[in-house]
Amino acid sequence: MSDIFGWDLIYTITVEDLQKKEDVLTLLIHFLMIKAGYKCIGLGDDKSFPGNECAGETLPARWNSTNFYSMRYVLNDDLYILRGVPIDDNIVYNLLRVDTLAVTNVAFNVNHTVQETRGPLETLFKNKASELIEKIRLELLNTGPGKEASTQTTASAGNSTSIQQRQTGTSPSPPYHSPLQVPRPPAAYPEPLWADPERDPLRVGRTDLDPFAAGGGGMIFNPFAGPRGVGPDPGMGIPGGLPRGSVPPGARFDPFGPPVPHPRPRHPPPDDDQI
Repeated sequence: MSDIFGWDLIYTITVEDLQKKEDVLTLLIHFLMIKAGYKCIGLGDDKSFPGNECAGETLPARWNSTNFYSMRYVLNDDLYILRGVPIDDNIVYNLLRVDTLAVTNVAFNVNHTVQETRGPLETLFKNKASELIEKIRLELLNTGPGKEASTQTTASAGNSTSIQQRQTGTSPSPPYHSPLQVPRPPAAYPEPLWADPERDPLRVGRTDLDPFAAGGGGMIFNPFAGPRGVGPDPGMGIPGGLPRGSVPPGARFDPFGPPVPHPRPRHPPPDDDQI
């Protein structure tokens, strides 16, 4: 199994240091970090990195001398700090990238994960070692088959688009604008052009197309409009009309019926033709 190639060597070097189950988990994480290209440069959580530290593939002396773990690693000239903190029957590992302060973590129930502190890899853990390795890679090291596949798919899709654009000589298309989209009319018109914006003939039908319009009819002639261009009376067709305040001002409200014709005057003016 290529995923655990080199485990026997690092386990043989460190087996005498293993004192508790948490040590086995920490050793496995260290092994996977070395496999991923990390190098250990010592203990502690010092965030300074002069760059002249001695990097190696083995754990430093006294790495498990306290009840928690804190080690420093370097990858591609970037400093990382690994911390393992036991909490009751669990242990939480955090991996901090110092320059970006990005943190990944993974947690385990120690008794449900580790079975022995001595023996082959298959007998050290209660579940399959491959499942445990995949969990560490995905959650703590941010790598693994699923992560790599998604990254490669995204990159290949972007590269194929760029290649197609270069071959056809096209450029990315501009944002699409719907032909049905009606721009919102300005809040007011210049005074010298139209003294009354509501009577501007250029606005005919504009408010009917704009759902956010402030109000006003879309027709030049409004048969229900009262004197001086006032909006329609919603109470038309109802004897006595509607009480004042029944319809909010400016609301689009169709009248209930046609206007009631005004009664003829009792004494009509004389007809000039009959005089």
